[in-house]
Formats: sequence, C-alpha cells, structure tokens
Amino acid sequence: MRNPDLVKGGGGATLGVEGLALTDKASRRSSHSSLVIVGSDGNTLEAEDRAPDSSSSSSFVFVPPDPRFFYRRLYTLALEHDYALMSTLPPDEDVSLTILSPSHEQLLRNCQSRWRIPNITRAATFAGLIAGLYKDQGVPEECVGEALDLVRREEDQWRYWRWPTADRHHLFRALSLLFDTLLTRFFEIFQGLLALPFASVLPLLHSIHGDELFALSIGPLLPATLSELETGMRKFVAMAFEERMAEADSRERTSDLDPWIEMLAWMRDEVRGYDRAFPDKVCECVLLFLSSSSLPCRRARTDLSSLLAHSQIDPPSLFLSVGAPLFVQHLHHSRLALHAAASQQEGAASDEDLLELYHGVRELKDLHRAFVSECVASLLVCVSHEREPFTD
Repeated sequence: MRNPDLVKGGGGATLGVEGLALTDKASRRSSHSSLVIVGSDGNTLEAEDRAPDSSSSSSFVFVPPDPRFFYRRLYTLALEHDYALMSTLPPDEDVSLTILSPSHEQLLRNCQSRWRIPNITRAATFAGLIAGLYKDQGVPEECVGEALDLVRREEDQWRYWRWPTADRHHLFRALSLLFDTLLTRFFEIFQGLLALPFASVLPLLHSIHGDELFALSIGPLLPATLSELETGMRKFVAMAFEERMAEADSRERTSDLDPWIEMLAWMRDEVRGYDRAFPDKVCECVLLFLSSSSLPCRRARTDLSSLLAHSQIDPPSLFLSVGAPLFVQHLHHSRLALHAAASQQEGAASDEDLLELYHGVRELKDLHRAFVSECVASLLVCVSHEREPFTD
C-alpha cells in the first residue's frame, strides 16, 4: 500500500533538487553586494559588484598605460609633498639630500620594480626636479651634487648611447637648467650680491661642463653663453670702476693725488679678493678626461677639446684687463692736473704722495703682468717739478 506522505516526500525531493539549484544561485547572488545604477532615462539597473577572488588577484600588478610618464608624475608629487613639509620639521632634524621621506622612497622603489622602470629614468627625473628647485633657491648645492652623483653612477653602468631618447632629452634639459643657474650664482658671487663660497659652486660647474651628454649636445652654444657672461662681467667691472672713481673724486682731499692713491688701493684689494674667492678658472677643462671609446668619432673628440679649451673665465684676470686700462686712461687724462699739483711751490702734493702713487702704479703693472698675458700700457708719472717725467 502506497504511503501518500512518501509520495509527497518523493515529489518534494524531486522538486527539492531543482529548488536547491535555484536556492544555491540565489544564495550566491545574495552574497554579492548589488549596485543600483540610475540611467539617463530614469530607469534603474541592478549590477553585481563581485568581490575579487584572492586566488586570482594575488598575482595581478597594475601597470599604467605610460609607465615612465606616470612614474615621473608620481615622483614629482612625492617630492613636492615632502619638500612642502620640510618647513614644518624641527631645525635640528636631518633631511635626506633626496628630500624624499622613507615611505615615499619605498613607494617609488616598489612602483619602479613593478612597472619595470630603469634606474636611469629615476636619475634623470630626480635631476630635473632638483634643477627646478635650485633655480628658485629652494635647495642647497649639496642636493645638486647628489643629483649629479646619481647620474654619474648610472652613466658608469649604462653609457649615454644606451639610454632611451626620452631620458637623454630629459637629463639634458635638467643639466642645461642647472648650468645656467650655476652661472647666475657665479655672477652674483662676482658682484658681491650672494654670500656663498665659490668653492661650493665650482665643482658643480666642472661636473656639468665635463659631462659628455651636455658637452656634445650643447655644441657651439657654450662659448657663446660664456662670452655673454664675460661681457656682462666686464660691463660690471667698468661700471664699478667709474662709480668708485667718481666717489673718490668727490671726497674732500688734502692732495690732488688722494683719489688716485685711493683707487690703486681699491683695485689692489679687489684683485686679491677675487684671487682668494676664485682660485680656479671657471669652466676650466682640467677635470675632463674623456676616454676614446666614450666619444663617437675622432672629429667629435677634437671639436670637444677645442671647444673646452676656450671656455674659461678667470675673474682676477678679467678685473685687471678692464680696470687697469681704465685707470691708465684716467691717469693720462689728468696728467696736466697732476703735473700742476706737483709743481706748486706750497705743495698741493708732497713727494711722499708722488712716491706712493709711483709705487702703486708699479704694483698695478706687476699684478697685470701676473694675471693678464697682455702688457699694460706705459704709465707716465710726473714725480716732481724738478725731475723730468719718465716712463715705466
């Protein structure tokens, strides 16, 4: 005899299998969070926001469309953020020369490893960022040296011809900006506007000036740049001389020779000051020793050697090459007045003053001969009305 309950149970079991499948689908669907999207027509759509499977996403690495562009942008944001926070740090807290915090250093290294960014891109990017900050006087010279050392280390492992074109162009722009900024610093030191020891600027100038990529890329523009700088320095010396001469001539004097003696003392002090401040020539190529294999051809090596040989500025020599002829010119224009002062019976100028002027002119001539290859013009000095003028 059939049991109606068993029949119902069997039917229920059959339906239960189908219901179990539906229930399993429903349970899996309910385990996912639903997202309601409202379209432009006002209709609502339900989309499933599936949680990522840890087993399938553990090996996934996001790589942006342009890894190097995104890496440079990330580097810029991190450095700008840490640089802005430097003002809030205690004065006695040390800051890395790279400016980056340890957390950002690790972040950049992780992205560099996962995005397959070479170290040369990191070096070129860091040099470009430091160049911009140094132009605005935002970082000291030590940070510039750190950037140049990083570039040099990478260039020792990978020669420039193996660098990607984009990184070479980026680095060249950074080196050009640094070189122009360093020349500006040098000019400000020469003018006395910047209280910075030139010894902290000169090695950086030599390092960039001796860089193969910079020297070969800038070509004939470097002599023109240095010539323009030298012209500006000569104008500054001439202007400073005329202002000093006018100031000395306007002061009250006991003798007509006082302005000339004062000018000689000023020029002597200026030359000695420049000699102490600038013991080496600017952009002198003594530190540049390029191997034969580092340059593409013999003609390029010859052109580079000729280019660097003429790219030198010597501040003491430049000052004397401008100041000494100006002094001689003014002295010759005042010969009659000086001779009249020496010829007065009461003596507007004593023999001691004339002797001091004479020895000062001789010292100026010796300085000129020591620093400048050209010979200074003959100096005519009237010693007294009783002696014949003589030329030295």
